[in-house]
Amino acid sequence: MKEQDIISAAKNEFLINGFKAAGMNQIARSASVSKRTLYKKFSSKEEIYNAVVNQLFDSEHFNLVYSYPQSLSFEEMLDDVIDRHVKYLTDPHVIELGRIVIGEQITNESFSEDTFQKLLSFRGLFNEWLENCVTRGIYKNTLPLESTCDFFHRSLMGALFIPLVIRSRTEFSKNELMNIKLIAKRIF
Repeated sequence: MKEQDIISAAKNEFLINGFKAAGMNQIARSASVSKRTLYKKFSSKEEIYNAVVNQLFDSEHFNLVYSYPQSLSFEEMLDDVIDRHVKYLTDPHVIELGRIVIGEQITNESFSEDTFQKLLSFRGLFNEWLENCVTRGIYKNTLPLESTCDFFHRSLMGALFIPLVIRSRTEFSKNELMNIKLIAKRIF
């Protein structure tokens, strides 16, 4: 219980102040624990940061799998893949983690590089799925596969994820999401 209180307090502290400015005293105060208790559970701020990030990654929000029956058409699978990407990129947990990681990426690139790459791991899953569709002969791409995948990821990241992470948008209407999905689908 206390460990979870500390992780929650640290997550909020990292979101508000970033890793560098986050203080162990403030984390302990926000978690309603003593500094002694805090240091019993976590020996350093880095250890708490890793616990916050790992807890967010371990949640169901980061569990993207692309496994489809052979009977589905490419269009049916693509619709589902796009829906999953949109849901992932607009999920509040993913956005929170994005804010923490991107904030640290800006100030200390090496510190968050692994976490940042893990955050973007959905890209590899998508690329493998699309490559599999090409191999099975159900999708014939006109552009190099790498370019198609890159354009797809950049369009969704730029339209959805980045505006939410930097808080220029707080949400998207159903109509806006539908239009973004249609634009993503036109890439194929």
